[in-house]
Amino acid sequence: LYFLSQFFGAIWCGFSWKPNFSFRHPATAKILSLMAPRTTAVVLQQLKLWLIIAIASFLGSGAIAVFYFANNLEGFFVSLIGVSFGTAVFPLLSRAASQKNEKQFFLYFQPALNKIILLTIPATLFLLFFSRPVVAMLFGGGRFDENAVKTTAEMVAIFSLSLFAQAAFPLLIRAFFALQEAKTPTIISFASVVVEVVFLLAFLNLGWGILSLALAFSISSILQFALLLIFLKKKLKQTFWSE
Repeated sequence: LYFLSQFFGAIWCGFSWKPNFSFRHPATAKILSLMAPRTTAVVLQQLKLWLIIAIASFLGSGAIAVFYFANNLEGFFVSLIGVSFGTAVFPLLSRAASQKNEKQFFLYFQPALNKIILLTIPATLFLLFFSRPVVAMLFGGGRFDENAVKTTAEMVAIFSLSLFAQAAFPLLIRAFFALQEAKTPTIISFASVVVEVVFLLAFLNLGWGILSLALAFSISSILQFALLLIFLKKKLKQTFWSE
């Protein structure tokens, strides 16, 4: 349905489609080469989620619900800020990269990243100081008692510490795609999964319980953010300054 909405919109704009498809076409090969690593990265993120849920199922009754509620509440701000900017800027980054226009690329990328980080600061403060009343208002009641509200609010607060990193992911990953580089984000995504599992097991051994899920997630997210920035800088040098 999403494809059809885009397809008929393209026809309305004057696009004329002809059934002429070939795997040997350079554009097709390029799309497949970029799509394969991205698909792998999506699978890795899903496997990470399944692993967290599996571990949460051993942490007592309601642990999975607490994790979901906390993650979804924090994820609202990630989508509102990060996905919005990443989606809007992506076509501009792609055009600048295809034209080898360094000035235009940075003109779109740098302000977008600055705004994402700037907007996540008040969102982080809001979640840190008001997570408990918000959780109580949205989820409190019935079997979701005061202890569940307290634990969920604590997880939201911990998640919020990496809000800037999570909100920047859509932009950073799209910057790599604009430069036609998909392998690096996939490798970094795999490394973040490994780091999260290691920290999660370490925190569980320390007896930090369900909060270990949020702590490990936040640490791996911040590390992933740092690695994406470092390798993006290297890729930009190769693209714009290698010549």
